[in-house]
Amino acid sequence: MNSPAWVARKRRWFREHWARTHQPAVCVVCGVRPVELHHMDYGRLGNEKHDQLTPLCHVHHARIHIAWDATPHLRRLGRRAATIVLVQAMRCER
Repeated sequence: MNSPAWVARKRRWFREHWARTHQPAVCVVCGVRPVELHHMDYGRLGNEKHDQLTPLCHVHHARIHIAWDATPHLRRLGRRAATIVLVQAMRCER
């Protein structure tokens, strides 16, 4: 997703994150940078609310998408709940 609306929203999310925390965004699983933004929920592209996006390193972001694509019971939970379950499971692996 590299639409102008998404690129602008990502920039805005990082500014909002800094304003809220005064910290750079790190992966919610492992705490490393750089991060990608994962959609917990989908709003209108480019107009997602701050809490509809969560920062993940490339490795953990890919793992969430692989699990989502391969696991029907996770899809039945919905994106937000499935993401929360997967983030918790990956944290426990550490």
